[in-house]
Amino acid sequence: MYNSNGVRDCREFLEINQQRKLSQTERFRTKRIDQQVNQLAKCKWFSTLDLKSAYYQVPLAKEDRAYTAFEADGKLYQYCRLPFGVTNGVSCFQRIIDSVIADHELKQTFAYLDNITIGGFDKDDHDHNRKMFLDAVSKINLTFNDAKSVVAVTEVDILWYRISHGSIRPDPECFVRL
Repeated sequence: MYNSNGVRDCREFLEINQQRKLSQTERFRTKRIDQQVNQLAKCKWFSTLDLKSAYYQVPLAKEDRAYTAFEADGKLYQYCRLPFGVTNGVSCFQRIIDSVIADHELKQTFAYLDNITIGGFDKDDHDHNRKMFLDAVSKINLTFNDAKSVVAVTEVDILWYRISHGSIRPDPECFVRL
């Protein structure tokens, strides 16, 4: 998470990640990118929403916080929210987002980690799907990075693809010289 000076807090969780008695590897399978992209290409309108400090929006159970303890400036701290770098962080986060989509039966809504793409077969359908998603996530207090989000467009770049109605092309940014 960035502090007010724009510095990102980074911790190494290698020790607890290697202690399988503390953290069993979760076998949560993410959806295939090609299937999501093919479904989105059927839509005409799109929005992509970027979750702000995504993992840090997931609270940790009190009994699990001790495993995240670290020392800084002679003081002991523990994470209260899911930190980046723990073994099951990605799986846990993806499972939560996928559960919101499934539990609320959200249509044309696809999640890839902290990026949510919402489509619609027409503008009204898109607006309805977007509203339903925003209503669902407001119940669990998720917040978005408006600067990284794109709302109501007819072409969108996601997951290394440029998608518009009936068209899937490589994202041109992937071919820019380094």
